[in-house]
Amino acid sequence: MNGGFPINFDRETEWETPDEIWLTRSLCFEGLLQARSLIGSRPRGVMLDPQVQAALVGQWLDRLPDAADLRVPQALDPAYFRRKSEGECEMNDKPVYTLHETTPGALDQMRAHKEPYEVDVAGRSILVLPGVWSPKYDWSSLFYVEHFPDVSGRSFLEIGSGTGVISVFAGLRGASSVVAVDVNPEAVRNSQLNFERHRLSDAQAFQSEGFAAVRGRFDVITWNAPYHGSRPDDLLERGCADEDYRGIRAFFREVRDYLSPHGTIVFGFSESGDLPLIRALIAAAGFRIHRELSDWRQEYNCMLLELTAVEGWDQNEPDMKGQIES
Repeated sequence: MNGGFPINFDRETEWETPDEIWLTRSLCFEGLLQARSLIGSRPRGVMLDPQVQAALVGQWLDRLPDAADLRVPQALDPAYFRRKSEGECEMNDKPVYTLHETTPGALDQMRAHKEPYEVDVAGRSILVLPGVWSPKYDWSSLFYVEHFPDVSGRSFLEIGSGTGVISVFAGLRGASSVVAVDVNPEAVRNSQLNFERHRLSDAQAFQSEGFAAVRGRFDVITWNAPYHGSRPDDLLERGCADEDYRGIRAFFREVRDYLSPHGTIVFGFSESGDLPLIRALIAAAGFRIHRELSDWRQEYNCMLLELTAVEGWDQNEPDMKGQIES
């Protein structure tokens, strides 16, 4: 309907000047572009990308005659738009997350396997059991292996191990001990079978919801975390979906209790997920990003965030505690 100007959606002539309607027009148009990118997925209502909102507001302010009087720093902060959108959302007062367009097809391929099969990852044969998230259809495990930090002589814990492929390479690269946990009992069995296949004597796998069954502290803690905040349909889908990122929130609430002094967290994620939220959780938990790697392959993005603790961080500081608990 003419982008809102000069005739608005009710077909009445608008009295606003063009510079007052630019922002509405650009937001409407960007919403159409974002909606087009979701064709074929299962959206139930999607928030307009916070970073896009921030960028458009910034450009709009730059074009206004009195921009200097109107510019507000928080108006250019993507987190501000995310909080505003969450507060104004009509669907349970929170954003509704969906799977990336490439993910349903990968899930269908994984579910089609009814017998164990083997996958080559960086020259090593990895056994995959039916019902376990597979590196055959997701290259994030290979990305981990390609860019993993030095674990030689260090104790190693993996949350959400799946087939155990990342833990296998940690053991092969000299980790002093390897512990792999997963909520999926088939994934636990799969990890243990791969430890035996690669003759890792000081490696164990057991079932745990996050850190629930874990004891002790570790030099390196890693999680190739679910990218999507949508509700998973089954245990397999929990390999890529964590409803409202509840598991990730719990991870950052608890991880300090299991990390050795001067230990390292290696956290896998993707631009396909709510990356602004992840960055906020990292900061709220008292960590900084020491190294960040990102790559696009097979039409989606994978990231590795290497985290170290911030010295002097106070876990009882109200603003930080509020961010990670909410």
